[in-house]
Amino acid sequence: MSTAGRLTFGPYAVALLAAGACVFALRLALVTDHSAPNTEILPEMVRSAAWVSQIDGAPTPDGLSDRPLVAGVVPRGMLPFRYGTTPEEAVRAGAELTNPFRADDTAARERGAVVFARFCAVCHGADGEGEGLAVRHGMTRPPSLRADRALQMKDGQVFHVVTKGQGNMASYAVPIAPDDRWKAILHLRALQTTGTR
Repeated sequence: MSTAGRLTFGPYAVALLAAGACVFALRLALVTDHSAPNTEILPEMVRSAAWVSQIDGAPTPDGLSDRPLVAGVVPRGMLPFRYGTTPEEAVRAGAELTNPFRADDTAARERGAVVFARFCAVCHGADGEGEGLAVRHGMTRPPSLRADRALQMKDGQVFHVVTKGQGNMASYAVPIAPDDRWKAILHLRALQTTGTR
């Protein structure tokens, strides 16, 4: 406060100013290069060593970073598909599996059209006749999805072919989720009813 035109500070104000000056001086002393990054403490927590699955050198007893699943464990979102890769297994899947989506489910059919356009039409063509862009660029022409053989396949059998692959067709189990595979089959069935041959 001021007394007779003079400014005076209490003991707390003086201590606060002194502490501030010490912090400022300490800051200047410790940080000399302002363009340098701050000091990191425990950087391994931020940037840990990355291990590639099934490559020797991981810090595990067998040297592999990929651990096998415990028997009976199913990873989230990965329903078990207990069918082999043979045509007989595809027929068995056709007899045992049914499409969980109904043909009158408009949203499922629309999603199926998107999945078909994204993954199937490149080979099979937008109409399913087997004249996709990949075929026009030299790939072997796949069978028509509107031919009698495809018409006679049950939904579960088609699901098996998409999941496991068949002939020149690779498995689409990884890029297409199970629900989307079923929805693409709904779209395929709609294609097949618009003028089969």
